[in-house]
Amino acid sequence: MDRKTDLLELFATYQTEYESEAHYIPRFKQLLAQPIDPFSRLNPEAHITGSAIILDRRIECVYQIWHVKVGRWLQPGGHVEDDDANVYAAALRELLEETGFDRAEIIPLRSEIFDVDIHPIGSGSGAHEHFDVRFAFEYIGDLEAIPIPPARWYPLTDLMYDADESQARYAKKVIEALKSN
Repeated sequence: MDRKTDLLELFATYQTEYESEAHYIPRFKQLLAQPIDPFSRLNPEAHITGSAIILDRRIECVYQIWHVKVGRWLQPGGHVEDDDANVYAAALRELLEETGFDRAEIIPLRSEIFDVDIHPIGSGSGAHEHFDVRFAFEYIGDLEAIPIPPARWYPLTDLMYDADESQARYAKKVIEALKSN
């Protein structure tokens, strides 16, 4: 299955209660319907990226790294490369590359989309949008060993109030999922 079809199938079953996120879904589908490669960073206006929301064993904290280019603490993630089978594979690859975690320490919480976001990147003639597809993972390794600095484990409850709307939303989703279990 090609990457476009794979992502369209994920969107066919994806639902969100968050209005701030729901308005992104038609834009994703519109980008996927274009004849261009929506995953290529050569697309000057927008392209699809993959991110990994990494939770600790207690599901109390999220792993964040300092993204120098945007000057913010964010979840690991980035561009879909040519050899990535799909956006999920890209998110997992980015997770491993950007954290240095061992693959055996990572458990996918689910293979479905956890959250989506569209955000601007760059400025001037290089400005474009990242259509970010986020997947949730659990880290089962040693929480004290953070192999690639700068990185941190950040409390989900703090993220709900300390971060931008996008990060606060996924923190709320995690906490709400815990309440329903």
